[in-house]
Amino acid sequence: MRSKDSPFASIRAYELLNETDLPAKSCLLIDYHMPVMNGLELLARLRDRGISIPAMVITSQPSHRLRERIAAAGVPLVEKPFLGDILVDHIRDAFRADAGPPSEGSAGAGISQ
Repeated sequence: MRSKDSPFASIRAYELLNETDLPAKSCLLIDYHMPVMNGLELLARLRDRGISIPAMVITSQPSHRLRERIAAAGVPLVEKPFLGDILVDHIRDAFRADAGPPSEGSAGAGISQ
């Protein structure tokens, strides 16, 4: 279910692929194990469409090969169960990276902690 009024939205992979109105500031939390396609397939299809929203793949007990594939896709792997603030830390990092380096006079711009 998607809500424009909420900072959080859950959407099926095929719905995301058909979405034309993605928020300018967003971060995709992509579960690797999904019906129809896996998280890396979804990410590849989004990137093929020119969508470069920061993303991370979440899964539990990833194999060594899956870890390599996620790293090759250039996104972080966040393992379930989430311990401590690991998920929040990865989301903050994604937004910081998407914002680029702070410009002069904008110290602290972007994400507040």
